[in-house]
Amino acid sequence: MFTINELHSPFRTIFRLQNSNTREYADILPECGGILNVLYLQMPQGLYNIIDGFASDADFIANNSSSFKSNILCPFPNRIRKGTYTFENKLYTLPINFKSEQNAIHGLVYDKTFTVTQSYSDNTHAALHLEYSYAGDIVGFPFPFVITIQYTLSNKGLQLHTRITNTGSSPFPLGFGWHHYFRVNNSITHTALAVPTTVLYDVDSAMIPTGHTQPYTAFTELRQIENTHLDTCFAVEQNKPIHIVLKDSVTKHSLTIQYHSTDFPFLQIYTPPHRSSIAIEPMTCAPNAFNNGLGLNIAQPNISYNYTCSIYT
Repeated sequence: MFTINELHSPFRTIFRLQNSNTREYADILPECGGILNVLYLQMPQGLYNIIDGFASDADFIANNSSSFKSNILCPFPNRIRKGTYTFENKLYTLPINFKSEQNAIHGLVYDKTFTVTQSYSDNTHAALHLEYSYAGDIVGFPFPFVITIQYTLSNKGLQLHTRITNTGSSPFPLGFGWHHYFRVNNSITHTALAVPTTVLYDVDSAMIPTGHTQPYTAFTELRQIENTHLDTCFAVEQNKPIHIVLKDSVTKHSLTIQYHSTDFPFLQIYTPPHRSSIAIEPMTCAPNAFNNGLGLNIAQPNISYNYTCSIYT
């Protein structure tokens, strides 16, 4: 049996999707950007939280705009150089929210309050629907849209399904991504990574792609991360299902992130300085896509765009 319960501490509201048989559960925070903050899955050593999330409201408020943990990245993931771009021969300037690089980063909804529009649970799954309606009220992005996130917990883990709908009368540039930090141990040193990357995008000092790439297949087979540092955008193998695996040699815990490359042809991987988790960020487009066009979608009026990602052991 699956259940959905509403909790009220230590965050404003927590919606907990739970599998009563396995005791696995996911905590969703609608008022904190609609994020997945906790995901306990059964591992060889018992229930384990594979998401590096926030501890409280205060933690979210203080650190969300620097860590972007579990954030929903829309209408663009990653960076826009100096927040400026040209679309249909008009120049737009987004707010600079990453001052150390002087870039706009990770979209416009990462700190917004989402509304729960539907919830459902039965013997096979629990599903929670969240929605945020962007009115187009930021000068740098005057294009309204609605983003809907559906979290579904089942015996197969957690599925995340996103639908973005252009609710305006004109097209706009669109990118999307997730920004979860994953862990299968309290350190990534003994964790092995497997990801079907093909090329790495070289970036400049502001983390913007230079236009140059190089082959990168270092982790196409399971290989321990050890001291490898990554804050890097890759292209993944195209026109096929993508399986990204984390497997720890100490805990024996393992985890798979699955999606199709037609949804997310790009991937950012980041190993933060604390190295207690690793950010694995499926993206529909490359950094600075509003300018370089790499993977950029043009959202047409009254058309919806759908993206799906699954997390399981």
